[in-house]
Amino acid sequence: MRMYQTEDGKIFIKGDEALLAKIEGQSLEGVDISDLRVNADNLAKLYSIASASPTTEFYNTANGERVLTKTHDNIKRYAVMKQKYLETFSAE
Repeated sequence: MRMYQTEDGKIFIKGDEALLAKIEGQSLEGVDISDLRVNADNLAKLYSIASASPTTEFYNTANGERVLTKTHDNIKRYAVMKQKYLETFSAE
């Protein structure tokens, strides 16, 4: 994950696309990060934790398709922290 800030104050975070793809289409509603301050240090820590978080897959017995059944909550916590960080610190 790398953070960039333009001269006009807009912040871009790149390099986390593969991580966020693991939770694509999943709801972030109810994900709680109230125990953390919204800052770059905590964002980086959550990214490190989320990057090491496994996903669980099982095979659907009806048709043999691989179905993602659970994604570790730390990836969702990172995604929420990223949203809040950009809302708080990035210029519109």
